[in-house]
Amino acid sequence: QEGSMAGTIQVLALVLFAVAGALAQQQITSLPLYDGELASDMYSGYVNVNATNGGNIFYWFVESENDPANDPILMWMQGGPGCAGTWGMWVEMGPYRLDPFQQSVQLNDYRWTRDANMIFIDQPAGVGFSYSDSIKGDASGDYLAAEDNYTFLQEWFKLFPSFAENDLWIVGESYGGVYVPTLVNQIVTGNDTQLSNSLTGFMVGNPVINCELPAGQNFHRSEEHTSELQSLRKS
Repeated sequence: QEGSMAGTIQVLALVLFAVAGALAQQQITSLPLYDGELASDMYSGYVNVNATNGGNIFYWFVESENDPANDPILMWMQGGPGCAGTWGMWVEMGPYRLDPFQQSVQLNDYRWTRDANMIFIDQPAGVGFSYSDSIKGDASGDYLAAEDNYTFLQEWFKLFPSFAENDLWIVGESYGGVYVPTLVNQIVTGNDTQLSNSLTGFMVGNPVINCELPAGQNFHRSEEHTSELQSLRKS
């Protein structure tokens, strides 16, 4: 038994060493056009979500400036469909903003990363920096995208296991009104208890719920989706 225990510890140590090495390669320590010290730790890289067809989702993870070990994790998805999440990072609520007139990168006064860890992703595969080795790896529908994003979260937490207990929020805007609730439904009804237990809620801004509905009716449909998901979670 002692030999077996020692072997298990060695395997775990090797896994942790491999993860630490991978994260060291993905950590961002400086930014072009920005001379100051980074406000918090950042990482970027790819997560494979489809081993068969080589679907790879690009992410940019920014730790909270406040208390990253305990602050919530917000996973941000842009709308479109077809807009990269990194757009939101650089022009909306991310830690920095590009200034094309002064050709500089500036700290964003309205950044959400003051009090939250944020994962910005380009999804589905084929959008932004995300890619697939085969056209079959590009998600061709909202439910396939939700499945890939579900896999993304599962694999991402393997890279960042220390955040597994943080509150998880799924957040998006515009066509995120489709991306967000379909992913949340996947989490609530899926068999990954770690994800479902971590899921705290979701937020959508100016959401599109149904492209065939007039804009005013999308708000009421979003209320219906919220009620349905609350019922699923209670059951």
